[in-house]
Amino acid sequence: MASILVLMSVRYYSVLQIVDGGGGLTEIGPRFVLQLIKVFSGSFGGPTLYENPHYITPNAHRRATKLAAAFRYKNRVEAKKSLGKRRADETRGLPQDPLEDIFNEPTDT
Repeated sequence: MASILVLMSVRYYSVLQIVDGGGGLTEIGPRFVLQLIKVFSGSFGGPTLYENPHYITPNAHRRATKLAAAFRYKNRVEAKKSLGKRRADETRGLPQDPLEDIFNEPTDT
C-alpha cells in the first residue's frame, strides 16, 4: 500500500504494509519526495503537457542566496562607513577640553 500526499505541488510518498491481526499499518519503505518539473507527451520529449510554475532551478536558488548575502554585506559595510563619518562629525564640533592633557605632562626626575 502506498500513501501519497500532495502539498504545494510537491508529492510525498511513503510505502505502508498492513499488519496481520491488529489491522494497523507499518511503514516498510523509505519515504521520498518528488517535485514535478515538466511532463512531456512522449517518453523523453515532445510537446509539454505540464510545466511547474513554482519550480526554481538549483542554479537560480544558489544565485539568489549569493545575491542576498552580498546585499547584507554591502549594507553592513555602508553602515560602518556611515557610523565612522557620524562619529567624526560629532567630535569635530566639540570644543577643546583644557584639562585633556593634564596627566600626559612629562615628569622631572
